[in-house]
Amino acid sequence: MNLIDSSYFIDEIALPGFKSESKYQTFDDITVNGMNLTRFISVHQKHFLHLLLGEKLANAFLREISAESPSEIWTDIKNHLVDSELKISPIANYVYFFVMRYGVTYTSPSGEKKGKSDYAYNASPRDKCIFAWNAMVDMNICFAEWLLLNFDRYREFTDSYSIACMINPELLEFINPCI
Repeated sequence: MNLIDSSYFIDEIALPGFKSESKYQTFDDITVNGMNLTRFISVHQKHFLHLLLGEKLANAFLREISAESPSEIWTDIKNHLVDSELKISPIANYVYFFVMRYGVTYTSPSGEKKGKSDYAYNASPRDKCIFAWNAMVDMNICFAEWLLLNFDRYREFTDSYSIACMINPELLEFINPCI
């Protein structure tokens, strides 16, 4: 079950080739270098949750949030990771980062290639990726603070003694745009 959909990829993290008013109505219609975005979201969302929650808690969360009536402890995690009103989520930023990184080149029989466009030149997605990553880190820090205050509710679903041991530090590190 994907926690986000196409409506989260707007404004600063709008995906190439997708506009809400376009002919595309779902991610099933969109590909990045041939990879279906629904699958891309599924793969990267799961990876993100494992890095953020740890394997045991992430697996419990994904299993329980998919239930017909998930309990409050699971909907609380979802509500702190996915703002369905504002369409903001660190998951969307994480997915965007990897879509843009993956979409810079395409694989051909003779190796990696960069596409050419008439009347345009290729620009680096670096700045947009840095923005998306750093915005995700801000949201992850807010989530970690909330989880710290509520850790006792989830202790049985983790082998860690604290959230500092559970959350992969990579998800809490800003990318320095000056480097």
